[in-house]
Amino acid sequence: MDITPKTLPLASVFQIGASNKYIVPVYQRHYSWRAEQIETLFNDIANEDSGYYVGNLLINTEEGHDSIIDGQQRLTTLSMLLLGLYSNMKSIANKPETSEDIKGRCCIKTSVI
Repeated sequence: MDITPKTLPLASVFQIGASNKYIVPVYQRHYSWRAEQIETLFNDIANEDSGYYVGNLLINTEEGHDSIIDGQQRLTTLSMLLLGLYSNMKSIANKPETSEDIKGRCCIKTSVI
């Protein structure tokens, strides 16, 4: 196995419209993070000014599939966070009376995620 380390922003891991899919191999444990671990990760991200270092993700790419070897709990949790943000922002953006107000109230930094 050839290991090629890369430092990537999370936006490149979760590219909108990308065709890559991350597969959790059967030998990996099921998602098991509880509210305390999720809250700790979210608080760490929210309190970091210059961007948050998520840690190492070990992905094995074979035959066009990206299998998650290490980092599945964090990757799954961040996927849920992004899905929740997307869903909430979409519902807010669809309300005509709030479209301009969002710009003044939004406090999400793109460098954090």
